Amino acid sequence: MKILRLKEILNAKGISGKELAQSIGTTEATISNLAKGEAIPRKDMLLKIATFLDVDIREIFVSTKDQSTAKEKIDKVRALLDQLETEHLTN
Repeated sequence: MKILRLKEILNAKGISGKELAQSIGTTEATISNLAKGEAIPRKDMLLKIATFLDVDIREIFVSTKDQSTAKEKIDKVRALLDQLETEHLTN
C-alpha cells in the first residue's frame, strides 16, 4: 500500500530520485522503493526527505481523510437520491 506522496512531490519540484538519494545519503533503489510503496522509511529518513524537499513532513504522506469539498459531497448525495428515486419509480 502506498502511503507516501514522494513521486508526486519529486515531480512537482523537478527533483530526481537519484538527486534525493545522493542528498540524503541513501541509494536510488531505496528512494524508488519508497516512491512505489514497497518500503517504509525510518523516522530519521523521513526527516531528511522532508528537509531536503523543503516540505512539512505531513505533506509527504497520502491523506487518509476525504478531500472532497462540501459541494462535491452534496452533489454526490443528490446524485444518489436521484438514482434511488428513479429506481423506486421504475419498480
